[in-house]
Amino acid sequence: VILLAMTALPNFRPGYFDLHIKTIGVYYYSNDEHNNDDENPQQQQPKITTTTASSTTPVTLSPEEVRKNRPAVLKMLLLVSRLFFSETANRRRSAMRILREERRGNNMNRIQAIVYGIKLRSVRTGSDAGAGSSDSSAAMIMNRNWALLRATFQAISIVMIDTFRAVTGTILKYGLFKPITWLSRRKKQKR
Repeated sequence: VILLAMTALPNFRPGYFDLHIKTIGVYYYSNDEHNNDDENPQQQQPKITTTTASSTTPVTLSPEEVRKNRPAVLKMLLLVSRLFFSETANRRRSAMRILREERRGNNMNRIQAIVYGIKLRSVRTGSDAGAGSSDSSAAMIMNRNWALLRATFQAISIVMIDTFRAVTGTILKYGLFKPITWLSRRKKQKR
């Protein structure tokens, strides 16, 4: 927030705040009978010229309309980029690296890390399913088994997605990017 002399307002504390806009317009100084050209611009009172909202307000599109109006090529590129640049995949990859390499004296191989993830998910979903219920022990065992089965299928789907992502990335790397870089180097060498 800046005053007319381009200095910060006194007692302004930075941080989050709510902004309520009363009017939107163009601010300007006018020279009328109350203001003189020789006066200091800081002493002049700014006047506000507003326009009607219907004539200048841009029409915004909803997210669904934006998605629908995208060209087909952009839709395909976004789908491919979502496949390769996924935040959850990056987190899974870093968690796998931590379990396999960075644990002191307790490093796991890939299968041990996957089994550990299945156990962790089944305990978490099993405790969520049985939370707050006073079922019999048979129902608790059934909930745990169901949670273990769900966690196993989730781990299998994660492994399949990650495998597909790795295979597709390798195919693109050696089938598209490496030949392009090789051709560009070869072209530079001929010059």
